[in-house]
Amino acid sequence: MRNRKVAVMLLACCFVIWNGRSLAEASSVGERVGEVVSTDIAAYVNGKQIPSMNIAGETAIAVEDLRESGFDVSWSPRARTLRIAPKAVGEQAPVDTTLMREPATLPIGTHLKDVLYTDIQAYYGDTPVRSFNIDGRTAILLNDLYAFGTVTWNEVERTIQFQAKPIAESGTQEAWREAGANLMLHSVKNVSFSLDFREEGQFYEDEQVGFGENGLPYMKLDFFADKFGFAKHIDRKNTELSDGLYSFSIQPGSEQAITYWGGEAVHTSELIFPPQVKDGDIYLYSIDLERLFGYIGKWNQDSRNLLIRYTSYDVKDYGLPTQEPSDKLTVKAVVTEPPWDFSLNGGMALKLDNDNIFGNLNTAMQKTGAADERVSWMEAPIRLHLGDNRITTELAQGDRILYSASYPVKTSYEAVPLNVGIPGFKLDQTEVGYIKTDASTNTLTGKADSSFAYGVSKFEEGQGLVTRASSPVQVEVKDGKFQMPLTLSNGNGLYQVQLYRPVATPRGPGYSNEGYFYVMLLQP
Repeated sequence: MRNRKVAVMLLACCFVIWNGRSLAEASSVGERVGEVVSTDIAAYVNGKQIPSMNIAGETAIAVEDLRESGFDVSWSPRARTLRIAPKAVGEQAPVDTTLMREPATLPIGTHLKDVLYTDIQAYYGDTPVRSFNIDGRTAILLNDLYAFGTVTWNEVERTIQFQAKPIAESGTQEAWREAGANLMLHSVKNVSFSLDFREEGQFYEDEQVGFGENGLPYMKLDFFADKFGFAKHIDRKNTELSDGLYSFSIQPGSEQAITYWGGEAVHTSELIFPPQVKDGDIYLYSIDLERLFGYIGKWNQDSRNLLIRYTSYDVKDYGLPTQEPSDKLTVKAVVTEPPWDFSLNGGMALKLDNDNIFGNLNTAMQKTGAADERVSWMEAPIRLHLGDNRITTELAQGDRILYSASYPVKTSYEAVPLNVGIPGFKLDQTEVGYIKTDASTNTLTGKADSSFAYGVSKFEEGQGLVTRASSPVQVEVKDGKFQMPLTLSNGNGLYQVQLYRPVATPRGPGYSNEGYFYVMLLQP
């Protein structure tokens, strides 16, 4: 019998069969080298069960899943590396000891997924470990981690456990990671030069790189591409400039530009003026050029000189929580670079999107880091709907995408706080901001120091919160108590109750938003 003193939900386990070629023989990314089939082996890391698979007789796990088992895992897209760093004991989440019934498993040997060759290199600290691609995730072998702790196989229980070596209580996190940064960018290349604005046009030293038309400066696209290390590709009428993951395409005479990340089109933006062709070269209006390349310019009116700074970055993506009990998630990003004589974070922003329903944007604020390094700090909350969310995070300098990624986040709303600005407001039915009911007509009771009003909206798939009522419903408070009739008239699902207080405005009576709570209607 398997020891069930600490029982958790049995997670997917699988076995991998090679297709007759060794991994060393694989030569191209994405080439199939084996298949994943089901098995009954359960894997544990630092005492917590984790989804597992068996590769050529050895148990493997997805590197990304280690974030839930006491590790920091950072992804660097340009270097194509995943780095695993154990947290200090005090930083680790407690092991889930909740007793849960194990679901039925698939018959052993059932085909699940393919194993693909990958060029992504995984590291435990600074030590490389073997890695494999399983459905877009990076897998490593538990036995390869023996040097960093203990790996224990139990034949009777059909379990394998990895326990990481303890580290100092101070942990191994970088300072800004300790501050909660999910994304960390550090400058790796800096390009700076100046342009002289003369009567004949714009000059770099003795080379003319631009001209003026109607008082507007147009500058040569190829000059900036060469300076910043962008490769150029011409396809019919389109000209595409790429620095690897980020690229943009333009067309002479067109006021539209398309920006890409990882080869996928992300945004279509409007240029101020269309590109021009002169003597076979493409020229862009200076502000359009600055936005697309994502550089910063500092103008000196006295010397008629434009100082230009361009920086490229290495990214460490530490991911987002896969489970969130509330209706909001805050994403934090930090950019560090050496000190300079003017700020490079002008126009830098963190953009968030949740399934094209909720969004947010925050621009960078400057802080001072170690050794006087320049620090641009960004953080922004994003609303989460109940259930499965797809959070897209983008860091941008002007129109240049510095990093973009999407993350799945599942919510339960069980810990949504009841944050209400109405003095003395309390509900008898709950102490948190989430109520379940099987009745479409309810009367909520509670306490408050003053009268208030409320409105009701319902979450609709693909639309977000939809309000159908025309005006707020008034609730009177007598002797500090209230009764609040609540009708949920649009069927089963999630409703938000928005609370208001009446206020005087220059145009007459109005309302101020004072918080909200959720009601889940679950009729039989």
